[in-house]
Amino acid sequence: MNHSPHFTEKTTAPVDFKRRREPAEIYRDAFRFLRSEWRPLSRLTLIYVLPFFLLYAAAQIFIQMKLTGSAAVLQDMEPEKLVKEAWPIYKNLLIILIFNIFVQSLFMSVLFSYLHGYIALGKGAFTWRQVTPILFSNALVALSASLAVALISFSGAIFFILPGLILANSLSLTVFIAIYERTGVYPALLRSFFLTRNGWWATLVINLTAILIIWGVNILVTLPLSGSLPAAVTSGSAGTGEAAGALAATGAATGALNTAASTTPELALWQWIYLGASLVISSLFSVFGYLFQAFQYFNLSIKSSNPES
Repeated sequence: MNHSPHFTEKTTAPVDFKRRREPAEIYRDAFRFLRSEWRPLSRLTLIYVLPFFLLYAAAQIFIQMKLTGSAAVLQDMEPEKLVKEAWPIYKNLLIILIFNIFVQSLFMSVLFSYLHGYIALGKGAFTWRQVTPILFSNALVALSASLAVALISFSGAIFFILPGLILANSLSLTVFIAIYERTGVYPALLRSFFLTRNGWWATLVINLTAILIIWGVNILVTLPLSGSLPAAVTSGSAGTGEAAGALAATGAATGALNTAASTTPELALWQWIYLGASLVISSLFSVFGYLFQAFQYFNLSIKSSNPES
């Protein structure tokens, strides 16, 4: 199968993706790759992703401000009236969460498109501008795959929480497979499911590590405000990254946001802006989760094709 329709020439790359790795090696080589390629990836992110992250953060903070302002009124309402009055807010929340999936899909497209060129050509054999023609087509692929993973995982979570988490982890490689192998969404879902069967717990570990990185960054960034904010607000800003699919991340953000609506004190404008900035910063660190998944894809592909290697 030709995995490189847009890149044909091959040179040596400092980070060899196509070999088996233990989780610790995945973490090490992910940091090494980002340290080597941060300049072109930063340019692509700044141009194509950051504006949408800023829009998402602004919308998220706006809704949180609206929820905070109406919390006291909503608490005194009768249940029937409460459902009627709260529905527009939750409808806006749903729109924002879908927008977040779109933004995260665009971010995945930037990284995975660049990885495609890096693996096909090698370091220094192409420029970031050569990646741009395939960004938006890959973003549509990533969005379709992310929505499919989201629907399947949420369907599992409707009955019990655990099936949704299991499905999210099992399908966490879907977006990379859909972009790298140039398959449809359904074949990518099946391939992710069968690949992760050979390393389900290792995949869970790297996905949880990615989530912990995002949460850790968020805690550090919001530390200056931690004395004046309830935990729900600061944890809500951390829920943007995606390690096991954009779905799990947006669900975490929604829960924290709803809790914050009834507990958040009146904040100054600069504090809201600071929270929005922390949301953007922690979102950018989801790049680690996506990169971990790319390494894990090759790891499990080699293991699947050659179990004795």
